[in-house]
Amino acid sequence: MKFICTSLIVLLSAFGAFAQTTAAVATADTTDSSKISVLSTGVSYGNTANYYGQTTARKLPYISTDLSYQSKFGFYLAGSAIKLVDVGPAFSEVDIAVGYSKDITKNLGASASYTRFFFAKDSPLPQSVNPNTVSLGLTYDFKWFNSGLNGDYVFGSIKDDQGKNMKDFYLSLTNSKEITLGSIIRNKDYITISPSISLIGGTQVLKDSILIEKPKGNNNKLNGKGSGNTLALIPPIEVPDPIPPKKGKVVGNKYIYSTTFNYITSAIKLPLAYNRAHYTVEAAYQLSVPNKNFEGIVHENQSFFTLSFTYLFYKDK
Repeated sequence: MKFICTSLIVLLSAFGAFAQTTAAVATADTTDSSKISVLSTGVSYGNTANYYGQTTARKLPYISTDLSYQSKFGFYLAGSAIKLVDVGPAFSEVDIAVGYSKDITKNLGASASYTRFFFAKDSPLPQSVNPNTVSLGLTYDFKWFNSGLNGDYVFGSIKDDQGKNMKDFYLSLTNSKEITLGSIIRNKDYITISPSISLIGGTQVLKDSILIEKPKGNNNKLNGKGSGNTLALIPPIEVPDPIPPKKGKVVGNKYIYSTTFNYITSAIKLPLAYNRAHYTVEAAYQLSVPNKNFEGIVHENQSFFTLSFTYLFYKDK
């Protein structure tokens, strides 16, 4: 599911890039971005993949390519593809989303979207066992900061041992503030820092892949890394002897099963961006502090670094 992030996978990188760079359109080019249609494309690099601020014990650096289109009427279509740098297939994840966003009042906005995730068979990304997500969001622009509340409903055809469909629900509250630091070329660009803090809660059924880093002799012990903090839904996986000598081979999966809604993690993010009318370059740091009592992937604090470039295509008025 969404890193991304997707992250937001954390959560939808294409939507986040669009939201940030349309602000650049309005500010740097004095264009009302809500009255035009915009096509955006981007690429980003991250030091490790994450799912709602959670990550695996093994670092998974990745490259994400994103494409989105938003019409002047509020409808949008977005997609992204994620390639892990040193492990996995050509693309470990591809996602496609459709949605609609609208300003209800001057300060209040709402959005709704559906996202379909496609994972490669041997993808080691932390992910939901279900591929479909419906999201609803509200944003309110206060005088000193912006606040957003987002709910994600994750569903599919996967059933538990009692024959019931597994489903998840995530709720996130994010408060952020965009601060303009000045410009290099007057009326042509501007530099921003947009600190934010997010609180994320939910239920989840996740898949955490077990990876082989390098074989050690003829035995059936896993020389790889999974989460180490999981509640297995399936019996322990037996590995053939000897282990195939292929770096990064996915040899099995562990599952995390938490059906009670609870606090999952909090995240502090500091994105620094250089904005022009048609493109944005951003470097961001995120610190995630997980709930150590929640059945998560890794229970230690995690640091994430991303570097991204997004370009906008639109017709100037």
